Amino acid sequence: MSPVFEREIQERRSYVGSVIAPRSVLVGSAVAARLERIHVEEGDRVEAGEIIAELERDVIEAQLQAARAELERRKQQLAELEAGPRPQELEAALARVEAARLGLELARRRQRRVQSLYDRGAARDEELDDASTAVDQAAQRLRQAEAEYELLRAGARPEAIAQARAAVAAQQALVEQYAREYEKHLVRAPFTGYVVRRYTDKGAWVTQGGPIVELVELDVVDIEVPVPEDDVARLRYDAAARVTIDALRGRAFTSSDIRVVPRAIPGTRTFPVRIRLKNEFDPHKRPLIKVGFFAQAELPLGERFVATLIPKDALVPGRATPTVFVLAGRAAPGATAKVRAVRLDVLLGWRQCVAVRGNVQPGELVVVEGNERLVDGQEVRVLDLVPTEKFVNPETDKAIVEPPTARDD
Repeated sequence: MSPVFEREIQERRSYVGSVIAPRSVLVGSAVAARLERIHVEEGDRVEAGEIIAELERDVIEAQLQAARAELERRKQQLAELEAGPRPQELEAALARVEAARLGLELARRRQRRVQSLYDRGAARDEELDDASTAVDQAAQRLRQAEAEYELLRAGARPEAIAQARAAVAAQQALVEQYAREYEKHLVRAPFTGYVVRRYTDKGAWVTQGGPIVELVELDVVDIEVPVPEDDVARLRYDAAARVTIDALRGRAFTSSDIRVVPRAIPGTRTFPVRIRLKNEFDPHKRPLIKVGFFAQAELPLGERFVATLIPKDALVPGRATPTVFVLAGRAAPGATAKVRAVRLDVLLGWRQCVAVRGNVQPGELVVVEGNERLVDGQEVRVLDLVPTEKFVNPETDKAIVEPPTARDD
């Protein structure tokens, strides 16, 4: 015997599907080159950004080093222009100005002596001309020295500095271009995942876009099940789905991450529904749930409602109309009482029970074993009462499906 009871429930249906990877990509080469080294084997775990393979890169590496050296040279030139002259250079230029000034003064003194001699008739015209020319040359050297000093003190022209900066920027762009080309010769994992296939090996020529490995993400997995369109319309996203995986000895997982792919599977009226689960790993980081595992998903449908529930075993097997035998009154184990046959409407199954509508009330006792031998009005003796918890605990399915111990005579 087991009691009829009421509980707020939600319809749940089971669907068959399989484990798929949320992301699966062919990692290929961005350039055409010879494969110099490959670092992974099938089954290896790789972290995002980890180098999977290396392509030959001697030429691009030399170009990159030369471009970086030229960039450094241009940076130094720019720094020299922006810093201006050193104090020692200014002092030297100023010294050249003073020397030129003294030279001019000496040339003028000599010119005056020659002029005095010329006025007394003691000097020729050529000597006076030479003295005058020496004064002009000394004056020119002074102006040149003063101009050089002023240029040093003023520093580089803004236009020259701008040109030097543009040269640095152009060289920096060239370095970045070579760096990008160099990086293309290092094949990296786009995300954390597992290598499920290797397409090539060391020494092989890889074309641009040619595949090197296939990588799948398994830190989380999706359970994909096809669900009929009527059920998709009633699917609830505010309740958890329950997934069991046969390969893991029927281990159960729960998840509230439920998504519907909004396009029907061709040729059917079903839609892919995906339940995302967080994977688990052994000490060697091997994934517990693997792509392709068979899975069953129990999905919540419709609104929650209060239902009258009886154990599935209470339904008399072989009857065209769902029928149960209800004990007339309450009885303790060992007592005798008559049973009456009651026809019911079965609304839906819920765990190891069924929701019914009909002439049964919560608290009444129904026969759950031996009922196929009973007739209406027969007197029976109660041997045992099976508690409700045996049928409603979602974590003890194995115990639930075992036949209960209630018997009748």
